Amino acid sequence: MRVIFYAAITANGMTAKTDGNIDWVSPEDFRSFSTTCQKIGSIVMGRRTFQEYQTLPPQQYPLPDGLTIVLSTTRPDLSLPGRNVRVVAEGPSGAVKIITASGLSQTCVVGGHTTWASFAKEGLVDEIYLDIEPYLFGQGMPLFLPADFEYHLKLIETKNLNSQTLQLHYRVEK
Repeated sequence: MRVIFYAAITANGMTAKTDGNIDWVSPEDFRSFSTTCQKIGSIVMGRRTFQEYQTLPPQQYPLPDGLTIVLSTTRPDLSLPGRNVRVVAEGPSGAVKIITASGLSQTCVVGGHTTWASFAKEGLVDEIYLDIEPYLFGQGMPLFLPADFEYHLKLIETKNLNSQTLQLHYRVEK
């Protein structure tokens, strides 16, 4: 099973403003993210990220036809009309089991620092995409909070998504 992190971040590592707002993310980032998710076929996210996606117009959902796994111990009732959504309380290993049982060999992990750290601590990360947007703000949600993991990364590719947004693609050295 190949696990790929995907994050849009500011130049100082924030994934969202304090209120969860991501209006600073470029259309090119959204396109790249959606294209990546559709190639992979499954996506894993935490409850809060999923609840943000529930507010989007249906055409903006990044994976319209694939499998969506939502990690939540508090909301087993989460759903999205017309989408294949499964809520998993068993954390990253539970998500990986469901994805593998569905016949898929990879997934894209998105969301907040709690979701990312849970996969990182279990040693499940194989690749990382970081789309760096030309913004800085001092108050917000950082990509990672302190947690017990350490990875050595190998840069696979750098790409300009537009004249201001840079994509870094890393492979985890295991």
